[in-house]
Amino acid sequence: MKIGQQNIMAACTGQKLIQDASTASADLMLLLRQVEGAEKVEEMIYSAKEKFVLQHHKRNITCISKGAKEGNYKTYFGNPRKAVEAVSYRAMILKLFDLYTGNALNSLHEAIEWELEYRKSIKGTTQETANTLRYCINRTLSKDLLKTGMKDLTDSMICNDIRIRIQERSLTYSDVKTTLQVLHGAFRQAITRRILQYDPLAGVQASAFAKDCSFYRKKKDPVQYNDDIFQDDYEVFSPEIIKIIQDHMWKLVESETSARAILLNTYLGLRIGEDPALMVSDIKDDVLHVHQSQIKHDHTDTAPQAFEIVPWTKNERGISKGGRYIPLDLDPAIRPLLEICKKYARNGYLFSDDNGIPVTKDSIRCFLERHMKMIEKESGIHFARSNNHVFRKSLNSNVLIPYGFDEIERSMMLGHSPRVNLENYTYKGSYKYAGIVEKVKTHSKSLSDNTRSLTGHSILGEYTGDKVIVFTSKEKASRPVKPRPEGTFLSLEAT
Repeated sequence: MKIGQQNIMAACTGQKLIQDASTASADLMLLLRQVEGAEKVEEMIYSAKEKFVLQHHKRNITCISKGAKEGNYKTYFGNPRKAVEAVSYRAMILKLFDLYTGNALNSLHEAIEWELEYRKSIKGTTQETANTLRYCINRTLSKDLLKTGMKDLTDSMICNDIRIRIQERSLTYSDVKTTLQVLHGAFRQAITRRILQYDPLAGVQASAFAKDCSFYRKKKDPVQYNDDIFQDDYEVFSPEIIKIIQDHMWKLVESETSARAILLNTYLGLRIGEDPALMVSDIKDDVLHVHQSQIKHDHTDTAPQAFEIVPWTKNERGISKGGRYIPLDLDPAIRPLLEICKKYARNGYLFSDDNGIPVTKDSIRCFLERHMKMIEKESGIHFARSNNHVFRKSLNSNVLIPYGFDEIERSMMLGHSPRVNLENYTYKGSYKYAGIVEKVKTHSKSLSDNTRSLTGHSILGEYTGDKVIVFTSKEKASRPVKPRPEGTFLSLEAT
């Protein structure tokens, strides 16, 4: 059937035909390219799309004037806004038209962002945890895979990409496991939005990658700081290193609020987000009650970045369970330090400015990073780790374990599970080998003395003497055997 050119052009000029996203189907475009004057038809379709975009898109479309992307076009779309770039103005119009009509190709990156937003709004995941998950995803998956459309993804494509990244980045088993958990959630979001009908990774588990990746992140070699200080585990500071840091902070304790907070963390192992929430009333007779923390809300189009004090700690996961209690007699310097903190307290907060507003955890973190670099220059010590988390691990290994606390008691004071304490907070040190030898010697001596008192001989000697009772073997009783008549056999029925 032959269709006239004028009829085709008239049909394409209808506003309803242009605004309907279904008109961009492959069948219709194929038909338009077969008739005479297809270039004019495509140009009219583009003009209608441009008019539609300019009516709905209120943000400026600018041309990049410098840099590696000079000549490209850029604008912002959505709320929260995201950058949209294209190599030409025409390509930008077509991309924005697809975004406004819902024809844009949903990438894996978008689905992951949907999942992270779902976790924050429904499951109560904090922004810091979401950033940590995002960082893990970017380590485990390549940029090309993240840009791939959801409908083009296959299980083999994702698995091959993960295996390549394991070799390139020396990923741990924990990285892969976390990534797969987020991917399963992202595919559930795509199924809910009817982009996909099934999860392509439904049958894939993290155990399939266990032989390819390491179960622990590769650590650096032990660092020889100087002739007297040798750090065995780079995740933990030795008592000598902690003493150097404490001496530096004690010089600033009267003038810097963050120095007082960091100093308290070295003695009690507090999280950096728990410092701003500490109140004067939390100091009891023999313990410090830790039951609040500070969280951060990211900057959005409608609200600036803000910090909030919430009535729970990190391990309580949004539901207050009474917090935890830390003894104040772990070190003699703790009580004098708390008296200084009380002197500068305002509005009930131990760590606040002159107006009574609590300090932010970001300011404490920046102060720590800046002064750890100063300590490196002053002492000639290079720190493999310089964050607040090292203080918690060091307290566990250098103080709580020598005190004799078991993993349950240590986890109660630090605010995590016993399994986390054993796997992530307990590190070997040279003092432990001596302790093992002493325990064996003490136990062997007590066992040897106890054996001598019972037998009069060493535990390794012969068991002879009057106190040893020798039992004779019991004779077996004889059983009479009945004679069997000659020529008879036992049948199966008889048995």
